[in-house]
Amino acid sequence: ILLANISQPKELDTVLKNFTDNEKEHRYFLSQEVILEQFIRWRKQGIY
Repeated sequence: ILLANISQPKELDTVLKNFTDNEKEHRYFLSQEVILEQFIRWRKQGIY
């Protein structure tokens, strides 16, 4: 997944909803980490 070009909260939401159940299991911690990083980035930019 290319998460670097996700720039808005709803885009991140869409990417995460598109994971299959199998992917969710394997990528759970990865996606948690990515979400956290993304929110920190948005916070700094004043988006969220």
